[in-house]
Amino acid sequence: MVSKVVLTYPKDPSEDFIAVAIHTVVKKIAIARPGDKTWTTIQNIPCVMDVIYFKQQLYGICANSKLYILDIKSNPPKASEVRLSYSFGVGCAFGGVNRYLVEWSGELLQVLQVLQDESPNEEGGIKKFYTNEFYVFKLDFAYNIWRLVKSLGQHALFLGFNTSVSVLASAETIFKRNCIYFVEDHRMQYYRTNVNIEISFDIGVFNLEDRKVRPLFSTNTTSASPFSPPVWIISKLNS
Repeated sequence: MVSKVVLTYPKDPSEDFIAVAIHTVVKKIAIARPGDKTWTTIQNIPCVMDVIYFKQQLYGICANSKLYILDIKSNPPKASEVRLSYSFGVGCAFGGVNRYLVEWSGELLQVLQVLQDESPNEEGGIKKFYTNEFYVFKLDFAYNIWRLVKSLGQHALFLGFNTSVSVLASAETIFKRNCIYFVEDHRMQYYRTNVNIEISFDIGVFNLEDRKVRPLFSTNTTSASPFSPPVWIISKLNS
């Protein structure tokens, strides 16, 4: 199973793009170059939750909160851990989190989605996951530290299964500034240990100002499909 694919876009037009995929329920990273007959898995990086091509460098964030630089030009490709700390103590304090990497105004963000679960009351019921809150960190490359971000300014973040992006909000957009729009994600990591339980995740909007989660729709605030999670379709509204 492939959960996400990212393409590199080198500045030098003579260089080929490289496809980078997160695959299997244990979330391995694999790459493929034009002409390759098979994917090549990077062996020395555990449980990758998200990957991003940022300023001509490929980064992966793992479930254990560690950030890696992926050297996809070496043979074989390898991952190197970036030694980092957090300016705020929640960076690796939670077990039930999803982690996303997003580019925001030229900065690299790590977004933590903190989840809680509600077990079914009876056998055959649905195990539900709800979003409690989000924390946003900006990577300070000068000091190798994740710094807490309290406001996204005029931007909104869209997080999800297929892509995570920052978009500039305005009076003409239907989405609001300083908010995080999210759909369910990372479903297979929960099915790996709950194969006999039906699972649903919430869909909503988190406001960084009042730190409240609100439903995205007035009806159907959860997603229960195991094979067709919702995806964002985003036109090129602005840079």
